[in-house]
Amino acid sequence: MQTKVSVGKEDQGKSISLAVGDLLEVSLGETDGRAAWQVAVDGEILAPVSSPTNTETVWVLDAPDQIHLRTFRAVRVGCATLTMTYTRIEGGAPLDTFTIEAVVGNPPKPKLARQQVPAPQLLVILVELFLGATAAALLSFRLATVAANILQEQADLAQISARINVGQADLLVGLLGTVAMGAAAAYALVRVISMLASRPR
Repeated sequence: MQTKVSVGKEDQGKSISLAVGDLLEVSLGETDGRAAWQVAVDGEILAPVSSPTNTETVWVLDAPDQIHLRTFRAVRVGCATLTMTYTRIEGGAPLDTFTIEAVVGNPPKPKLARQQVPAPQLLVILVELFLGATAAALLSFRLATVAANILQEQADLAQISARINVGQADLLVGLLGTVAMGAAAAYALVRVISMLASRPR
C-alpha cells in the first residue's frame, strides 16, 4: 500500500522511514524570488517523481511565504541522504539548507572494513613484541637464578645447623662422661679414705 510522508523545515536532520513505493513530499518555504532550491539525492533509492508541478512553487493557504513542493518515490531498499540547498541564481553563499536521511525498508548494516596495519607500523609492533618477549625471558632467568641461590643457601644453612646439633650432642656426652668419671673417682677416694680410717693402729 502506497503511503505519502510529508516533511518540512521542522524535520531538518531527521531520519525518515519509508517502504518501497512510498512517496516523500518535501515542503520548504521560498522568500527570495531570485533563489531556488537545488536537490542532491541518490536517485536509485529516492527518485524524483516526474510531474509538471513537481518543481513549481505553490501557494499554501494561511502560509506567510510561498512553499516549494518536491515529491520523491522510494524505489529501492537502502539509505539515501536528501540535501536541498536554497541558492540565488547568480550564485553566492546558500541562503538555506535542508537535509534528511531516508531509510527505505530494512537495509543491511554495512560491514565494517577490516583495517590493514601499514607495514612500518607492523614492523614496529613486531619489534616491540620481540623486545617484550626477550625482557620477559631475561627476567624469568634472573628470578630462577635468585630462587636457586636461595635454595642453595637454605641447604647450606641446614647442613651447618645439622653439624652444630651433632657438635652439641657430642659436647653433652663428653660432659656427662666427665661428670660420671669425676663422681666415680670421688666415690673411690671416699672409700679409700674410709678404709684407711677404719684400720686398727
